Amino acid sequence: QDDRFILVKDVDLISLKAEFTEEEIITLGEGELGCFILAKKTSDLILIDDQRARTVAQEKSFKVVSIPLFLFYCKRKHIVSFDELKQIVYNLKAKDYYDFSEDVKKMLLA
Repeated sequence: QDDRFILVKDVDLISLKAEFTEEEIITLGEGELGCFILAKKTSDLILIDDQRARTVAQEKSFKVVSIPLFLFYCKRKHIVSFDELKQIVYNLKAKDYYDFSEDVKKMLLA
């Protein structure tokens, strides 16, 4: 039995004015802002690779890690199988237009 799951939450972005500057609201995407709001409530780790978003997150004392580093950790700790990792890399490119450098792909998929 596979007991892993992904929890999807809706976030009320109305609270943005109190939490972020106008520049941050304009510069960052709604998904990033929503992640920040959730992370503030839960103290969870944020996966983020956009440099501007990472800087804002760090300034606000959020725990942040890059997607490649997180996936490498999952590989090393056997949290995901090799086939699952390959599927994640494929899905990130196909569905989110996120691509890894060749060096990173070699590290993840070796």
